[in-house]
Amino acid sequence: MPESTLSDDKTFTEIAASPRLPHSSTLTEVGKRHGVGRSLMYELLASGRGPRTIKIGERTRVTDIDEVEWIERLRQEAAERDGSGK
Repeated sequence: MPESTLSDDKTFTEIAASPRLPHSSTLTEVGKRHGVGRSLMYELLASGRGPRTIKIGERTRVTDIDEVEWIERLRQEAAERDGSGK
């Protein structure tokens, strides 16, 4: 039986064998890395300014990719607010 393919014509086996699968962290872990408390992380999520999250069972997680994109988005917002454009 042929293995089903996923996006970009990669099979699950090829993706699983890749050197780096996305890692995920809890909101608390992400907040600690950036000096943001747990309550503020949830406030940011509620206001639409937090990182994109995924649910795994009852747990809310943030992938490494989404964490980086979130920080870049915050940097861009700050640059626009400060008028530097960088």
